[in-house]
Amino acid sequence: MYRSLIGFCIVLTLGLMAISCTRGPKSEDNKNGGNTGQSQAGAGTPQASQEPSAAIAQSPLTTNIGRASLAIGMARDSLKQNKSEDAVLQLKSAARQVDAALALKPRLRDEIEALRGAIDRTIATIERQGKEADSQLQELQTRVGAIKVNIQ
Repeated sequence: MYRSLIGFCIVLTLGLMAISCTRGPKSEDNKNGGNTGQSQAGAGTPQASQEPSAAIAQSPLTTNIGRASLAIGMARDSLKQNKSEDAVLQLKSAARQVDAALALKPRLRDEIEALRGAIDRTIATIERQGKEADSQLQELQTRVGAIKVNIQ
């Protein structure tokens, strides 16, 4: 009798734990009628009170700089494969991402503007088949890395 009672309690406990883990924690955001996708910056609530996925989401500035970094890396790979046209296209894509980052009026405006100028100089170097293009691409990667560190 006691064995079956202990077994029943164990099964009941495990079942309750499984149910509570699958539902997740209740939050105030879920009670607001599904407004979790909207920004709450104007509501005066601190960012820590938002749902966990909002804390994980990156800012548009970080996203733009990350995309520019990826494009610069791909441009360097293209240049190593003697595909200068692809490298120029990738750098133009990086320039568009940097322009989008500048449109957000970031606090690192000077550094991002310097990156934009360096991208333009690198594009000109690649178009005229300059030998210093690889070192300029390495400099771009260093600049982007520094900006990424300072954003966070």
